[in-house]
Amino acid sequence: MAWKKGESGNPRGPKPGSGPVQKLRKAIEQDAPEILAAMVTAAKGGDTAAAKLLLDRIVPPIKPETRQPAAPGPTDPGEILQAAAEGRLTFEQAERLMSLAVERAKVAELVEIQERLRRIEGMLKSPG
Repeated sequence: MAWKKGESGNPRGPKPGSGPVQKLRKAIEQDAPEILAAMVTAAKGGDTAAAKLLLDRIVPPIKPETRQPAAPGPTDPGEILQAAAEGRLTFEQAERLMSLAVERAKVAELVEIQERLRRIEGMLKSPG
């Protein structure tokens, strides 16, 4: 029997449980408790790969703390670093404050350049 173009030869799709993942699960299903016990033993024995695999599956990832810094926060880069070193700021807070300090310095530099340019243009326009 020939199929028409665009028609599936198997409209119902594959049988449930016939894919490679399901086949693998079925194959190791009865050995899973022993495999898990071996992984735990390996992790306890110092196998960091086994420990990482187990912990990645049972412990949620730690998210950065998002508490507000004490107002007013430091603005000087040295003060920001000191506050982070003392634990008054989280790394993420210090990083954001340092980024703001860098942007503030860029703006100040641009303002200074604009003022210099205005003075130079004024000197060029004035006679003599």
